[in-house]
Amino acid sequence: MHSEKSNWQWGFTLIELLVVIAIIAILAAMLLPALSRAKQAARRASCISNLKQQGTAWRLYLDDNDVRFPDQRGLKSALPGGYKPWSSWPTSDPRAGWAVVVLSNVVQSAGIWNCPSAQAGTLQDVLQVRQASGPATNAVEARYWMWRFDRFDDPVPPDNFWGRTDTECVTSLRQANNPQAGSPMGPSDVELTVDVYFPNTIPTVPPELKGRSAHAGGRSRLMLDNHVQFLRDARTPKS
Repeated sequence: MHSEKSNWQWGFTLIELLVVIAIIAILAAMLLPALSRAKQAARRASCISNLKQQGTAWRLYLDDNDVRFPDQRGLKSALPGGYKPWSSWPTSDPRAGWAVVVLSNVVQSAGIWNCPSAQAGTLQDVLQVRQASGPATNAVEARYWMWRFDRFDDPVPPDNFWGRTDTECVTSLRQANNPQAGSPMGPSDVELTVDVYFPNTIPTVPPELKGRSAHAGGRSRLMLDNHVQFLRDARTPKS
């Protein structure tokens, strides 16, 4: 009798269990958003590191090639899938698989070509995002955009940098009068590489991609002078 009474005294009642479960649920609801923000911040930091390494690789390349970017328009159209294998936005092809090939002797880690958020999220296999650097099944893939190398017209358009020096890039971009690129004062104003993004204000963006970007609310950018910055953009609230 004494043993049964002792067990009853130390056991949990149903109400107590429900209270504990409710407390755990409340704590989880409070912690999950914080964990999600921490994960996003970690991925953004990794992305910024990728872009900085790309910037270093480009600087090494330019130093060895008279400070002149390569003219790889032929390679751009020859990569798997060809040039711009889609009919919707963007109207050109800013994918950077060609850069993987050009810098293959300079870049030590193939991982720097993939924004971790783009690679892990719903954008990872989107046609406008992913580009292989060759036909092999294990070819390095790129999930960044390079708008100033987005066409293969002949002659090279003023807003593209094929075969130009970094100084010529700034000058030609001013002459291009491209409203998206603006009129840069110098290399620090010129975007070289950027996270993928699909503004919700552009009618030709497919509905399933509207407002989506690798990093919700903005994108990381490598500038021509090699500094990296995060640009906030209200047109891309979704990751």
